[in-house]
This record gives sequence, structure tokens and C-alpha cells, in this order.
Amino acid sequence: MLNGSQYLQSLDDNRQTFFEGEAVKNIAEHPVLGQSGRNVADTYDRFYDPAEGARSPVMVAARSVEELRERIPLLRSCDIVTRTTFGSLMALLTAADRLSAAGWNPDPGEVWIVGDTPRDLACARAVGVRCALVATGRVPIGELAALGADIVLPDLSDPRPLLDRWRL
Repeated sequence: MLNGSQYLQSLDDNRQTFFEGEAVKNIAEHPVLGQSGRNVADTYDRFYDPAEGARSPVMVAARSVEELRERIPLLRSCDIVTRTTFGSLMALLTAADRLSAAGWNPDPGEVWIVGDTPRDLACARAVGVRCALVATGRVPIGELAALGADIVLPDLSDPRPLLDRWRL
């Protein structure tokens, strides 16, 4: 679990960020994005727990309607980015449940996780699906390539190798 300062430092990882058509070299120092980053960092600090394996209570999916209702006051006290992230997580989980209930059962060989860290590959392997790693984060492409992902790309400027694998 990161604290607020570590979160802000994690944004400086050579990612390509644009705001209103202009490249942003340092998100934390940008006049608009920096304020958003500091707001998120405040939320990180608020829920920081140095214990090993600790997770922010706002990033743990609610397992029931009652649990979600109990969490609403906590979410209202968070910054807008954190609330949006949690809302997106819950929407994905709701969609997954509804798709499953409707009988959608994809072949795991056709499901891919696209990420940029060893954790993304571990997640894919844990659930038995394929994984594409893209070297747009902190982990260099050489390290990603050594992990054994199904495909490793330097970035997605040319997605054709991945789309070819997906037969699109």
C-alpha cells in the first residue's frame, strides 16, 4: 500500500500523459493535474496502513448491497478520482455478474489481460487467461519479456501485433 508521497512519486514513471493536447512532463507539478494528484494523495494518506498486505478500504470491492451502502459515507469523503475509480470497479463487477447470469462464458484462451507489471501477468495466470504486457510503466521491456507473457510490446503505438493475436 502506498502513502500519498509514494503515490505522487509513482506518477513519475515515464508514462505519456497529455492534457488539452499538450504533453505533461511531471503530473505532480502540473497546475491542473497536480491538484488532482494531490487530492488523490491525501486520500492515500488518509487510509494508509503500513502493515504488509494492507489495502485501502475504498479499493476493496463491496461483496453485498448492504456492504456497499455502509461504504457510501466513506466514499463521499474521498476525492473525485478515487470515487470514480471505485465506481468503475463496481460497474465492472456488476457487468461481469450480469454477463455470467446471462450465460456468457468465454473460453479462457480468448480472454486477455493487458497490463504493464509482473502483477498483471500473475493475475492473468491466476485466473487462467492470456496476458499481454506493454512497457509503458515502470518495468523495462527486458524485464517484462523475461516473465513469459504471451506477448510483450514496447507500447501500443502499433497495436497490430496484439490485434493479430486476437484475430481482429
